[in-house]
Amino acid sequence: MRILYFIPESWPTFRPDIAVLFGKYLAEYGLTVDLATDGDDSGASWNAGRTLFFRAPAGAVPDTPWRFFHTLTVLLRVRTQKYDAVQVRNMPVHAMFALWFCRLTGAQFYYWISFPHSEGQIFRAARRGWTAGFRYFLPMMQGHLGKFLLYKVILKRADHVFVQSARMASDLAERGVPIAKMTAVPMGVDTTLADPEKITGIHDDRLIRKRVVLYLGTFDERPIEVLLEMAAVARRSIPELALVLVGDSYHQSRRDSLHRLAQELGVSDIVVWVGWVSPDLGWRYVRAAEVGVSPVPRGFLLDSSSPTKVFEYMALGVPVLANDSPAVEDIIRESGAGLCVELSGANLGGALVSMLSDKVALKEMAERGRNYVVNSHDYKKLAAETADVYARLLRSDTRPIGK
Repeated sequence: MRILYFIPESWPTFRPDIAVLFGKYLAEYGLTVDLATDGDDSGASWNAGRTLFFRAPAGAVPDTPWRFFHTLTVLLRVRTQKYDAVQVRNMPVHAMFALWFCRLTGAQFYYWISFPHSEGQIFRAARRGWTAGFRYFLPMMQGHLGKFLLYKVILKRADHVFVQSARMASDLAERGVPIAKMTAVPMGVDTTLADPEKITGIHDDRLIRKRVVLYLGTFDERPIEVLLEMAAVARRSIPELALVLVGDSYHQSRRDSLHRLAQELGVSDIVVWVGWVSPDLGWRYVRAAEVGVSPVPRGFLLDSSSPTKVFEYMALGVPVLANDSPAVEDIIRESGAGLCVELSGANLGGALVSMLSDKVALKEMAERGRNYVVNSHDYKKLAAETADVYARLLRSDTRPIGK
């Protein structure tokens, strides 16, 4: 089986549902995936197939014209390269061209949705306002065009649609996409790497004799303010608390506002700002924590998301404290690996105190979380299930190579 896969992320990418699921495990089931995007082979290698990369000229912003030209150039090879299917991820306009080429050549067409990309473009443009000029009008136009194409054409005519969660499938079914034509492939973890037996907690002098609660991820479009408020509430009962923030913002103004808020709330002395670090080092900080937090703003964009950090916490034996985002709430309920409360500093702070006050319960949550990920969200298992879907679609045998 041979698939041509267009992705919007540059290579190398940190996205495990690309690098691990397709780049590592699906190849074991005889699936060859040629990757088309911008990037180069100087970093991580792509072992699942060929790489079809482009590089926009230095200073070219945005890369949209170059990406379109690259997409069309690569699509011309669909017939000669004898692809069984073309798959596009989160790019509705590019998917329209791919769908057309597939209908001309007889290849199957699949669409992969990990995030409502078009709605995200519209949301971010609206937040900037028309005074942002080009940074408002271009994404607003792309978002509305992509949304129209996605729901009116692409999802209805695709041979199959892969979604991020069962909740996303349910949302799309309400828009008329047949449930039978969708497969939910949630985020997962490579548990051979994220193994608490192999990864030791970081030695950081700032964490000595502290009760550590940790957040791992971006500060952008995430309610980090609520975590600072949580820390202000929880420290009243747990004075030795330390809030470790592993990640950062891409905007200096965002960093400055968070540091100011920490000072105003009186928690600057217990917040450890780690910044961006390698995944390996980030996991060592996770191993040093007693609780991992995952605040997700409520709304259409993220209610159906399947957050990687929650599964990473669980895989590394760390209980999870999250808010009532529907997809996350489903995970916590199924796993018994933490608590979910409504999103506020007071609610999270109270729940954190409750969790840290019962070490026996924390240990049980940690064990349940690790078991849940190993049994349900390990990428080796997800790859086997996803390979079965491709086998059914392409009517091929996908027994692991060598077995």
